Amino acid sequence: MPSIGETFRTTATLIDLDGNPIVAGVNTVQLWNPNGTLNQTSAAPTHEGAGVWHQDFTTLATAAVGGYLIVWKNVTAGVTGIGKIKVFIDDPPV
Repeated sequence: MPSIGETFRTTATLIDLDGNPIVAGVNTVQLWNPNGTLNQTSAAPTHEGAGVWHQDFTTLATAAVGGYLIVWKNVTAGVTGIGKIKVFIDDPPV
């Protein structure tokens, strides 16, 4: 589980409706705060291959503890796909 003030990685496997890996297109990854406000956006996730993508996020040391929402959006050939991941960010271990 990621902690406040740390960098964490989110990974997603993107496939089309036929099950083929998505290896291109325009990707946007957003991190939303527990209160529903936007924390940060990235338009440059890393493609690892075979439709697997990752994005690193760093939370501020003053960030709130709670459930954050990660939203992946890919647009390929005019088709938009959206995926959501919930992650809990806690106080750093002592």
